[in-house]
Amino acid sequence: MSEMMFPKPGKRKKTKKKTKSIMHKKDGTCYLCCLSGNYRKHACVQEHHVFPGADRQNSEETGLKVYL
Repeated sequence: MSEMMFPKPGKRKKTKKKTKSIMHKKDGTCYLCCLSGNYRKHACVQEHHVFPGADRQNSEETGLKVYL
């Protein structure tokens, strides 16, 4: 019963620092469209990391992400 009254504090993972994109601003324009010269605003753009999979945290820390 004493285990229920005083539970062990769980270890928390340290959250990594999220930085803004150094490649592109989140202003409604698509990164690929801007490369082709079309600066039209889109209603919805999604954040994409340059390094996929397990390296996504590195991409998040360094700001290597674009909006498509």
